[in-house]
Amino acid sequence: MPVFLKVIESCFTEKQIPILKQALRTGTKVYLYGSGLGKSLLAETFQNAGYAVSEPGDRMDSLGATELRDEEGLVAICVRNTPKERIPDIFDILLGCRDEILEWVNQ
Repeated sequence: MPVFLKVIESCFTEKQIPILKQALRTGTKVYLYGSGLGKSLLAETFQNAGYAVSEPGDRMDSLGATELRDEEGLVAICVRNTPKERIPDIFDILLGCRDEILEWVNQ
């Protein structure tokens, strides 16, 4: 299984994944929050692929990882709080899979 899909399946539930894909596909802004790991990495990965995805760390006035934003037209998705397996160079791997992300979103 590709690293990108492994990360997606560990960070989101089966019910969240189609919602995330639909939001990305339609250009809806997505906000990732929650106590789980990976929000910043995922947000930057999706941003690199051209999607409007943010997380609490993007805001100077953020109250923390679990802060939920109330903004019209924004889909907020809570990242699962699951342990992540260590994958060497995951940041470079995810930032380098733009085409794979675009294909996944448009499936």
